[in-house]
Amino acid sequence: MQVRRIATTGELQQYSATWNTLTQGVPFRSWEWLSTWWDHYGAGRELYILAVHDDCGALVGILPLFCERSATRGRVLQLLGSGEVCTDYVTVLSTAAHEDAVLDAIASWMIDAGGRNASHEHQWDLLELGCVLTSDVAISRLIGTLADAGCGVHRKPGPNCWKLALPTSWDDVYARLSKNRRKAFRKLQRDVLDRGRLVFKTAGTPEELDSAMVLFIDLHQKRRISLGEAGCFASKQFAAFMKAVSTRLFAAGMLELSWIELDGHPVAVDFCLVDTETIYGYQGGIDPMASGESPGHLMTMAQVRNAISSSRNAYDLLRGDEPYKADWKAEPRATINLRVSANRAASQVRQGVWLAGAAMKNFVKGGLTLTGMH
Repeated sequence: MQVRRIATTGELQQYSATWNTLTQGVPFRSWEWLSTWWDHYGAGRELYILAVHDDCGALVGILPLFCERSATRGRVLQLLGSGEVCTDYVTVLSTAAHEDAVLDAIASWMIDAGGRNASHEHQWDLLELGCVLTSDVAISRLIGTLADAGCGVHRKPGPNCWKLALPTSWDDVYARLSKNRRKAFRKLQRDVLDRGRLVFKTAGTPEELDSAMVLFIDLHQKRRISLGEAGCFASKQFAAFMKAVSTRLFAAGMLELSWIELDGHPVAVDFCLVDTETIYGYQGGIDPMASGESPGHLMTMAQVRNAISSSRNAYDLLRGDEPYKADWKAEPRATINLRVSANRAASQVRQGVWLAGAAMKNFVKGGLTLTGMH
């Protein structure tokens, strides 16, 4: 196996045709999502993508990272898609047949690049991986190998990701809900769905996508502002990313932008990524003026019914511990935030300083809580 670092967008472009063969169908790992993220968030950063080729030159593995320089933390590596976009499930990409060899090759590269004799071009000080599933075998193996080589590893629990397994019928969904939740949803079924008051729509053409994106942004912002928040689209960078990635995902068949109309008026919208088996509820919006009609619950009901009719077997609600996810009996899946210092003295010292600061911060916070000041 040969590992090569991809450091420029020109080099990266050559992998656009083969990248998605390594993603196991997860759209957040796709070329469309991650390369678009880099287009909008790469300024002032360096690509640090590790591409693994077999002895015949075929691409069989990728670790999609970028590097950011910090005066206090050194050269910091993170996964593409990090930050305000909140990309879930990015990991080491590889073919199933080559996974072990890919992980060994990447670990060896990173150990060398983190050592004191590493070339300045590839040297790194800190690897930060946010909200990684604790069940992610590839990341666990990689981190374990780095730890065995002397890298310092700090682990902190992250928010859960929630996944709702879908049965084959809507009645089976009802059956596993709590008695009170089942009663509430059956009332919505009688008062809204059975009376034909609700229409579920999905953008099917580029023109419909454009109109639906306007509606999505409008309802998302109205909802967040009604809660006293700025809303994601207050970030111009995020807004530009979403506009660009929606077009690319839609063309690739990885986006369903859906909305519901209640008595002819749009009251909720969902931006969902999709693969053949799963729908991923990335972001949504509701009309706060229609809150008395439970538009959020109605949207979820419509999405679940549509996913079942489309023969999908899971509705992934992604990261965040909002109560409605447990109400739907989705399964929480633990994540972890990882902070790995390179096996080099300067990097270990930085990690030690950070750990001391974190311990002091927790001590002070705990003291304030005990004394009733926080």
